[in-house]
Amino acid sequence: FQEAIARDPGRADQWKRELADQLVFSGQPERGIPIFREILASGRLSPDDTHRARLGLALALSWNDDLDASLGEYDALLAANPGDTEARLGRARVLSWQDRLGPSKSAYEDVLAKDAGNAEARRGLARTQSWRGMQLDAQDRLDGILGESPDDGEAAFLLAQSQDWLGRPDHAEKTLRAHLAKHPDDPRAKALLDDL
Repeated sequence: FQEAIARDPGRADQWKRELADQLVFSGQPERGIPIFREILASGRLSPDDTHRARLGLALALSWNDDLDASLGEYDALLAANPGDTEARLGRARVLSWQDRLGPSKSAYEDVLAKDAGNAEARRGLARTQSWRGMQLDAQDRLDGILGESPDDGEAAFLLAQSQDWLGRPDHAEKTLRAHLAKHPDDPRAKALLDDL
């Protein structure tokens, strides 16, 4: 990125945003956060790049376990644009991580009211239902997702986890083995199968 910035200094803040995103997605959110803050403070980003940087900062904060700060960023994004689906999903996810499962469930349901097919919201709602002990509701939702998208690894993992929590490790094992037959390198599925 330093070379790209040197070649095109007029786009330095955009390149830095890309670098911060890469750091976050490579498991280094603590290194991405100051870069996001620096470029947001510069005031030189376009409105679209500012929006992308704020979303990136909110995600980085959540992955760095600064959930209150992350929620504040998502709330600020939604104050500016209440229909921002990505921010609404991020906010719902952070609420679930804060163990605020009722508000998280409502936030996912709000997204689904506007876009019933949103896969991330459907999985997030199922995860929240499962965490709230609503295993049968979660499993119905996840079965629906897998019926439409049989290769959805996240849905398969969540379904198996929910089945296990319901006291049906035999069902969880069947779900995981079917998923691993198609995706043998899925580390989370392997770990859950080993834990059954």
